Amino acid sequence: MAEKSDNNKLTDAERRALMFHHFSAVQIAQNAVNLANEERKRVRKLAKVDGIVLSDLDFMLRCAEIEDPTIITGQIRSMTQIAEWFALPVQYQPDMFVDRAPALERIEAEGLVAGLSGMTGVSEYGAGSPEDQAWMKGWTKGQKSLADDLVSAMEKKKNTISQDNDPGFAGDSEENQPDAAE
Repeated sequence: MAEKSDNNKLTDAERRALMFHHFSAVQIAQNAVNLANEERKRVRKLAKVDGIVLSDLDFMLRCAEIEDPTIITGQIRSMTQIAEWFALPVQYQPDMFVDRAPALERIEAEGLVAGLSGMTGVSEYGAGSPEDQAWMKGWTKGQKSLADDLVSAMEKKKNTISQDNDPGFAGDSEENQPDAAE
């Protein structure tokens, strides 16, 4: 952080010039924030139209950004226990969040998430090591799943939109089929 300087030694004109200099910089930054917020709203609306629950998307963002995963698992454990106190059918198990997966399986799962997130295919493990190979295997699966499943989802969405926008669309009934002579 920059050290605070003594502006008492400035003339009114110098202080005004300095204030407007910083005002302009802050205003430009604020405009960028506003544009980013508008874009965020736009993409969230698109997700909502696609049937995505926005709170689930927010939770995904939180999971992706968290530095200590025990925070989230602890909160889930606590929420599950509280839900049980209210007789909600969650079937709480105290050791439910203990990671029992072998290390390479867990690393492969991390790679899968990275692939699904569109991250670059470079692991944090030593190149060629068993851990790196497991991560890359997961990343490759994630990339393939992302490509295949996204194409499939977009095709279904496109078909749904075209059917919804076509007032004459009535499915594949015989009435809608062209005559063989045509």
